[in-house]
Amino acid sequence: MDTPEEVIRTHYRELAAEMARHVATLMDAPSEDSIAALIQFLTQELLPHARGEERALYPAIDPPLKAHGKAT
Repeated sequence: MDTPEEVIRTHYRELAAEMARHVATLMDAPSEDSIAALIQFLTQELLPHARGEERALYPAIDPPLKAHGKAT
């Protein structure tokens, strides 16, 4: 079973890979469809992910960071 850290790292790699695919597509052959696909990824995947981190993850890690150091 994966640890929470492994699950998070895997998810970040997946998000980064998908973003890279969208950017590569836009660089190689920009089109209305590729722009729409990027916008959909940003609004349906990346922004909700970021909002979830701000709502749940950051408040959870704030106390240990304040007590023991700083983020890396």
